[in-house]
Amino acid sequence: GDFRKEWKSIFKGILLRVFFMAFPSLTVLCLWEFTQHESVATVVLAIFTYLTVVALLAFGAYKTISTAQRSIKLYKSPAYLLFGDVHMLNRWGTLYVNFRASAYYFITPILIHIFVKGAFIALAQGSGKVQGICVFLVELAYLIYVAWIKPYMDKPTNGFNIAIAAVSMINALFFLFFSNLFGQPAYVSSIMAVVFFVLNAAFSLVL
Repeated sequence: GDFRKEWKSIFKGILLRVFFMAFPSLTVLCLWEFTQHESVATVVLAIFTYLTVVALLAFGAYKTISTAQRSIKLYKSPAYLLFGDVHMLNRWGTLYVNFRASAYYFITPILIHIFVKGAFIALAQGSGKVQGICVFLVELAYLIYVAWIKPYMDKPTNGFNIAIAAVSMINALFFLFFSNLFGQPAYVSSIMAVVFFVLNAAFSLVL
């Protein structure tokens, strides 16, 4: 009975989850397409696809924040409408269900982080050093912010996500060396490549 009543919002919530999962890849690929100019059709398709996903996620973030603020105003708690309204939870819950109620806004920093990182990866292909420095600074800032805010529901989940951000930052640090920013000998880069592989393989196994 509940599914029949809410199937539309559940379906929209599933689509939103798919778009959110695809957002990092779409950011890189669609923005990268702007630098290629292979054809007008591909550029138009990239623009249309990316703007559609960005608009949907941005509206979802706005809807989450506005609902939380309305809940605070009416019930003195953001959790009342965010988690008590079944329609809201089914449709937009993907964007906030992992966070504690007081960190309902955290989807906005996540989307900004994904966009900025993806933009540097896509648009700075011609300069590996600039790309490496910018991505490292973005990952470092995000790690500090996540460790400071601790937005997730409980301590283990916060630790889990801080660890992911830390590994991403370490990977970005490796990329600084791989871009030959420091002019290190080739064998140093080779050793770091092995460490890079082992670190990520071990972390993936843990995950």
